[in-house]
Amino acid sequence: MSGPVVLRLAGEVDIAVVGPLREAWYATAERDAPAVIVVDLAEVTFMDACGLGLLVRVRERQLRHGGELRLRSVPPCVLTLMQLTGLLRVFPNEDRAPADVDGRRAAPRAGPHRL
Repeated sequence: MSGPVVLRLAGEVDIAVVGPLREAWYATAERDAPAVIVVDLAEVTFMDACGLGLLVRVRERQLRHGGELRLRSVPPCVLTLMQLTGLLRVFPNEDRAPADVDGRRAAPRAGPHRL
């Protein structure tokens, strides 16, 4: 596997663009075999269920091949969609600590931690 690959999205991510994106992303994943794919969403203005489904499928592909998919710069419109669908906890987000999945930072706990 190679180093991280960053995929940048811009504009509306909907049914009209998901097919070509899927083909391009899968081709990149097969060619480069990245251990980590980072999807930069900073310039996304809209995402529908098809766009969210694409992220889920690419994540599943990465997991099957021993890799990981991370998100970066998730805009409010996508963050809301992910919260509503319960997928916010599924995707690692480079912009937040793991405990910060619901938009609030978890309060530190006192005392010993148990597993």
